[in-house]
Amino acid sequence: MTIRANKPAFSIREKLKELDYSHVPYDKMPLGSCIGSAFYHSSNTGNDNYTIDVGDGNNGYVIDPTFTYYKRDPNSILYVEFQFNIGDPEGYWRETIHFDHTQENAYTADTTITGGGATAQSNSSDDSLVESQKAVGVISGYVVGPNAASGVTSGDNHYIARNFGGFIHHPSNFVSICMTIGAATNNTLNLRDDRYHSPKAYVMEFLQ
Repeated sequence: MTIRANKPAFSIREKLKELDYSHVPYDKMPLGSCIGSAFYHSSNTGNDNYTIDVGDGNNGYVIDPTFTYYKRDPNSILYVEFQFNIGDPEGYWRETIHFDHTQENAYTADTTITGGGATAQSNSSDDSLVESQKAVGVISGYVVGPNAASGVTSGDNHYIARNFGGFIHHPSNFVSICMTIGAATNNTLNLRDDRYHSPKAYVMEFLQ
């Protein structure tokens, strides 16, 4: 007995087109692939260098820019970095990145967050990884006084270029982000914010 088996005809060209992605699906990418990025900068376009004086070292001044980043994959991990220039520092200060996965546009620039300054996180070096996985949390770093950190005294009219960043990895569709600077009690800092050296922020999104 002769048995004939037939299967539908198909076009090899069409099958190859199915593999030629104009946008590679995320599930086809290796872990660690960068799937998104964004750049933010201060909205100030003039020449404005201002003094940060929060009075109490427990408070933090919210610098411009603040923003909400919309993630391409809810389970991705973000790397956030701020660049800014500090001048005439007195004593120590704490740089703190705040993030909130529960509320869009959660932060407002040029305001003060109570408890968001020098003591925003008492053991940042030990707890930063755990903190960065929360729905609302901080990444905090401590900076020693001017003489130890940079050699710039409070009488100099110079600025210290600073970079501060960290990872955020809590499942969500978006995250609101800002950075505060909190000087020690009764101390001040200057922040350069003009069209040449305004604060900036970078975000990179990775699959995990």
